[in-house]
Amino acid sequence: MLLECSYLEASTSYGESRQIRLPDGTQLILNSCSRVRYPNSFVEDERQIELEGEAYFQVQRNEKQPFIVRTARFDVRVLGTCFDVKAYSSDEVVSVDVESGKVQVDLPEAMMRLQAKEQVSINTLSGEYSKRREERDVAVWRKGGLRFSSTPVRDVAKELERMYNCRITFAEGQEFNNLISGEHENKSLEAVLQSMEYTSGIRYRKEGNHIFLFK
Repeated sequence: MLLECSYLEASTSYGESRQIRLPDGTQLILNSCSRVRYPNSFVEDERQIELEGEAYFQVQRNEKQPFIVRTARFDVRVLGTCFDVKAYSSDEVVSVDVESGKVQVDLPEAMMRLQAKEQVSINTLSGEYSKRREERDVAVWRKGGLRFSSTPVRDVAKELERMYNCRITFAEGQEFNNLISGEHENKSLEAVLQSMEYTSGIRYRKEGNHIFLFK
């Protein structure tokens, strides 16, 4: 008689992160507004989990049982390594960022391998992707930081909403195709908005928990 696996789910809300230990000893930290689904034990020849949102992984090495993160846009396959997966279904750009070891990213029409200090960004609208070397720390959000690297401004807004539990709207009839770059360490929402205004010219008005962006 085959034993059926039961599945567990863990999720986070706005401004929240959560540390989870998987049945194989793998550790992951779930970023805000994210969800992970995994079996109560890994009995197959692969360790598969499902992720919506963002998580940082420290995967226990097991060459006989690869670890696979399934997202709506791509799959990440590893044997044992530390890496970050950002795959919010509402974001235009998704990414995989490797801290140590190697990972394989399987896209619908392509496959690529990443080594330590490499990152791939995928534009879900155009299908284009770019791979680059990244010497800086991975997953700065774990320590309350933010990092944008030519990030579409609407994705920036979504990230600010998730981290600061605010609501951001854009002025109607205006184009917002700005790409935002910059790094912020434990800054207030106001400080991040001021920096964005200085570098992009996008102004803001704050009313309680609501931010209105305009040009």
